[in-house]
Amino acid sequence: MSAPGFGQDDLPRRGGRQSGRGSHHSFRCRQVEVGRSHVHVPLPLGCVPAQPRCARQDVVQRMTRYILAELIPPLLAGVLLFTALLSFGYFFVSSQWLQGVPPGLVAQWIGYQLPDTLVKVLPMAAVLMTIVAFGRLNTERELVALQSGGIGLGQAGRPVAVVGSVLALLSLWLSLWVAPQANVETRSLYWDVLTGSGLSNLSGRTLDLGGARSAVAKL
Repeated sequence: MSAPGFGQDDLPRRGGRQSGRGSHHSFRCRQVEVGRSHVHVPLPLGCVPAQPRCARQDVVQRMTRYILAELIPPLLAGVLLFTALLSFGYFFVSSQWLQGVPPGLVAQWIGYQLPDTLVKVLPMAAVLMTIVAFGRLNTERELVALQSGGIGLGQAGRPVAVVGSVLALLSLWLSLWVAPQANVETRSLYWDVLTGSGLSNLSGRTLDLGGARSAVAKL
């Protein structure tokens, strides 16, 4: 028996298709208030309760903020870690020619290399960000909780797409406009520092010229 004033025809249909033996319909779940009590009408199997649009938007916004909070820390950690490793590598290779150079000039030389370093670092940091964040969400079964709440993986991955797009645009800007000029300044400062006190710094040293070794005669 249906509730008073509420029949099967009152259920709004979200499209149906006819088959040879009958029809299949998807219905919205409704809660009917009769007097001071609530009557729950049983609906066909597979019916998902409809959520108000404002409530669903609030859930999606909270989900987006939560996933962004999971993405930012590994992204920053990856940028700092990879930048430190590459900068140390540059310094270690060229440190033999920087003896007696003021630390301020060395720091300036390393700073000029940051744009080119970030072009290499940002893609690696983006991969690390995605693996760490979604690995933790999967380990703690939070992705399953999102899917059970009606949020698919595609919708959960939108914050990753937004952050990845921002990083791609930043890398493009650095590689096309900032890094070329910074590389020129890096080479200029490096050779100015190297020969700042004259070529006597190279006197008596053996230079590695791409597989061939050449000794510089003492002046």
